[in-house]
Amino acid sequence: MYYNRETDEENYVNGHFTGLKWQCVEYARRWLITVKGATFEKVNNATDIWSLQKATLLDSTKVDFINAPITEIPPIGAFPKGHVAVVVKVHPNGEVDVAEQNYSNKWQGIRRVNVKKENVIGWKIIKTH
Repeated sequence: MYYNRETDEENYVNGHFTGLKWQCVEYARRWLITVKGATFEKVNNATDIWSLQKATLLDSTKVDFINAPITEIPPIGAFPKGHVAVVVKVHPNGEVDVAEQNYSNKWQGIRRVNVKKENVIGWKIIKTH
């Protein structure tokens, strides 16, 4: 299934802004709100997430939103830099499963990624403790 990447229709979940429908940033923010009870400020592109240093819990508490280099094994829930996706499983061979939308202009669902071959260079991680 293909989606219009040029939409300007905003999406919300439980009253919280998630982003522009069908965009990878919207999926990542919606996942954070739903699973981690956190969000991050509006950004123009997925690559802009890399510069964010704080995320916000739904109770308005600010928490660290750190950059971790690719040399570290990502935890489940990490966001790769660039096209943003959510790590949902880490494999011992260095591959990760990511949940995403709007990769190659279509809904992907879950995709296995070899982080060395895909040129993934880092992760975003929310530190709540």
